[in-house]
Amino acid sequence: MQGSLIIYGAAMLTDQIVDLLEPFCAELGVPGASAGVRSAGRPPVLAAWGIDGRDPSTPMSVSRRFRIASVTKTFTSALVLDLVDRGELTLEATIEPWVPSYPYASAITIRALLDHTAGTADMIFDAQSEFFALLLADLDRRFTPVELVDLMASIPPYARPGESYRYSNTDYNLLGLITECISGADFATVLANRITTPLALADTTYDDRVTDDLMNGWFDLESIGNAGPSSPRTLDVRDFPNAALISSAYAAGGMTSTLTDLLSWAEALYLGDWLSPRMRARFLGSTAVADAEGVGHGLGVVGYGEQSADGSWSAYGHAGNIPGSSAFIAAFPGWGTTVALHANVQEVPPERLVELACAVAQV
Repeated sequence: MQGSLIIYGAAMLTDQIVDLLEPFCAELGVPGASAGVRSAGRPPVLAAWGIDGRDPSTPMSVSRRFRIASVTKTFTSALVLDLVDRGELTLEATIEPWVPSYPYASAITIRALLDHTAGTADMIFDAQSEFFALLLADLDRRFTPVELVDLMASIPPYARPGESYRYSNTDYNLLGLITECISGADFATVLANRITTPLALADTTYDDRVTDDLMNGWFDLESIGNAGPSSPRTLDVRDFPNAALISSAYAAGGMTSTLTDLLSWAEALYLGDWLSPRMRARFLGSTAVADAEGVGHGLGVVGYGEQSADGSWSAYGHAGNIPGSSAFIAAFPGWGTTVALHANVQEVPPERLVELACAVAQV
């Protein structure tokens, strides 16, 4: 694959990261990918490989903004846990006060939404063709949180609350709406007031605009929602209105950020003091039980790698995939290191992002 190379920071480290990115892109048929890594007290090391734009070809960037997809869930869960920490919400509260007509509203708890045991249906998984048809019918449409909840409520639940784990974007869209109701402001405003402004994450937003600094993202309609390589990808997310896509992703996957901002967020959330010590212990400790794939799922956090006797993991983080973008953040407490990744296609399996992040962290 022909590509362009940008190297920033310490040359030796960036060379090593590029040596990881180049085969990653070649194996998965990805036009371009970028990575950032930072250890406490040190400047970030950022590297990129491949192509961002086409006709004319432009090199992959390490500084421009990209869609972070389900990495958004880490921000949403943090906002909810902050409400719990401040006594404005409890993990055992049901969703009935805010969405009384939702199926099983009197049984679904905040905890169940956070850890994906609420049994909710997901439009992407359970009504994919209808959902994509709805988006394509009007790309300029902006779904309100209430409209999203009504759409999701129309699909029969996957299971009764508490019966089983099943990843669901619906859970986090419900949490976004509840956060708005409690805070008295829309999701973008709550996000800015509580997280991005205090932490100086200037390039991190919930925003459906296609701005000049938004990276290109490549897709084809038949590849949307399908994991694994897909070629060729001829459509660019920058060439279409993003309103319907992003407003439907909402608090489950609608945010935009940069490598540097994501490194700062991962450090603050997983290694720092953004959460109180009490809540941070509950947050990281919620992943003590591993699933069949050896991954721990908790209150909006995922545990990766090796699990020690006390239930802690060698890494914590979250992956995300959306048309034109795959993203990942991870923190490695034993090393005091954070990693952020981006690829400019959706079809990158999360396990490959995890493998790449672990390799980058070891650099």
